[in-house]
Amino acid sequence: MTSRSIAILVVLLLAFAARAQTSVVLGRGVRVDVDRPVTLGDVAEITGDDAERLGAIVLIPDLHAEHVSSEPFDVDIERVRQVLDREDQINWALVSLSGSTCRIIQVDQAELDALRHIVTDPAADAAPARGPTLRDAIRWRLAAHFGVDHDDLRLGFDVRDAKKLAALTLGRQVEVTPTGESDKMPLRYTIYDGDRIEQTGILSVRVTIRREVVVAREALGRGDIIDLTLVAVEHRWVGPSVSPASPRNAIGNEIRASVPAGAVIERSTIDEPVVVRRGDRVVIECVTGGFVVKSEAWALESGRDGEIIRFKSVGDPKGEHPFNARLHGTGRAVAVLYPTIGPLPQEGTQQ
Repeated sequence: MTSRSIAILVVLLLAFAARAQTSVVLGRGVRVDVDRPVTLGDVAEITGDDAERLGAIVLIPDLHAEHVSSEPFDVDIERVRQVLDREDQINWALVSLSGSTCRIIQVDQAELDALRHIVTDPAADAAPARGPTLRDAIRWRLAAHFGVDHDDLRLGFDVRDAKKLAALTLGRQVEVTPTGESDKMPLRYTIYDGDRIEQTGILSVRVTIRREVVVAREALGRGDIIDLTLVAVEHRWVGPSVSPASPRNAIGNEIRASVPAGAVIERSTIDEPVVVRRGDRVVIECVTGGFVVKSEAWALESGRDGEIIRFKSVGDPKGEHPFNARLHGTGRAVAVLYPTIGPLPQEGTQQ
């Protein structure tokens, strides 16, 4: 082959490579209206010149006919590929398909309408506040609760709580207490003005946290030993209900249950020992201000090293005032007692 022919071939190859590619990435889960068809755009993130056409392709014409039960179900990547194969104008040289499975959660129109009330910080307030607000106190409290920076925390509030969240807290004491541990966390709050309760109530917030996680590059089975050829370490946004295994604990460990490709490896998936079991008596180191106070408490659930679990004080046999603490080895946990958020120092004053 002459140099001229090679040059022409290179030009042709570059021109082909430059043609627009369309990427289809299957999501992890989606809520869909039970009364309408499920399209590829519902279950996947599609980018590229052909995104609009591919997004309109129907995967499931009638949910009622295909799934009599209202329970969630999975659509896997093979089903998506089969549907696309039936399309006349799919050029697989220009379409990339990735992902594993997407969980379909069937909801009615009323629930979808309710979900539209959820907004994500920080764009929730159009106008700037004149000082710290209850929204700021909640963000500060939850960042400390999960042990992350503010930038690693996303909060989704109900727009119907906007007036409560905009309450100014300058010069006041604020107490924010999580009353549950889930992706949609219930919170109890109280704003004190001296010895007077100015505002108190309960609200909920959708929480996602940016964590360093271990992700399966391919499907893993029970007994597989984790190494960097099988997994990747990356940052992902996950909910509080996801307990990802740290890279330090995961690498070199053994898989206890199957993990699909692209999934986060959780603590429960690897052979990581339980250090505290439900009912164990544990030494709690309570950190507050510049002091550490040790006490004892009963574990209300089992956990592994580094996990946050619930306890009840030895002096609280009915468990009326449970609290959270992070496990540090067998029989030991640390709880940070967060003081109420007090008045901010005035500009120009010394602390």
